[in-house]
Amino acid sequence: MKPLPEISAAEATNEITRLAPLLRSYTRHAALSFGSYLGANAAIREAHQLGFSFDPIANTYGGECVLITALRVYALFDADPTKVSFQRVNRHLKRSEVRDDLAQRAPGWGDWPATNYRASQITDRIALYRETYARTDWKAHGGLMGLRNIEIAHVTEDQVKNRITYAELEHFMMLACKMVGDLSLITEGLSDAADEWLDGYAELAYDFWAGHFRLLHINERAELPDWHEIRPRA
Repeated sequence: MKPLPEISAAEATNEITRLAPLLRSYTRHAALSFGSYLGANAAIREAHQLGFSFDPIANTYGGECVLITALRVYALFDADPTKVSFQRVNRHLKRSEVRDDLAQRAPGWGDWPATNYRASQITDRIALYRETYARTDWKAHGGLMGLRNIEIAHVTEDQVKNRITYAELEHFMMLACKMVGDLSLITEGLSDAADEWLDGYAELAYDFWAGHFRLLHINERAELPDWHEIRPRA
C-alpha cells in the first residue's frame, strides 16, 4: 500500500478534526451492532436457565449483529491511509508538531475559553489515545483481512467466527469507544460518554428479547392460539 505524501502539521490537525465526528458515528453504529448481540445473547442464556422456550430468530439476529460488527471493526482499524480509521489518526499523532498544534488549538468548553490548562488536558488526552491505540491486537485484526475478498452479501457468521473470537471483537469495541471519547475531547472539548454505548445498547437488546421470551412462556402456559390463527384476516 503506497503511503500518502506527508502533509503539514496544520493540515494534519484539520484532518483529525474532520475525521473525529465520522469515527464517532461509525463507532456508535459498531457499538449498536455488538451491544445488540451482547443483549440478545444474555437474554438467550437466561431463557435457557429459566427453562423458557426461546425464539430461534434471536440466534440469527445475534449472529448477524456479530457479522456486521466484524466488518465495522475491520474498517475502523483499516491501514489504508485514505480511509476513515483510527490508524489514520494515529499516524498523524506520531508527529510531535501535530500534537503541539492540536494542543494550541484547544477548544473552549462551554462558556470557558481555551486556556493553558485546557491545552494540557488536550496533551494528556492525546497521550491516552495513543496508549489505547497501542493495545490494538493486530494479529486478530489481520484475521479479518480475508473478509475483504468476499462480497459482503456472502459473508457468513461461520466465516467471521473462524477469523476472530467474540472476546477479541469486544476488545476492539472497548478500544474504539475509548479512543472516540478521547478524540471528542481533543477536537471539540466534549466529554463524550462513548464508553457507555456498549452497555446501553446491550441493555436495550436484553430488555427486548427477555420480554419477548417471557411473553412466549406466558402464552405457552396459557395455551393461547398461535398468532397466525388470531391475526386479522385481509
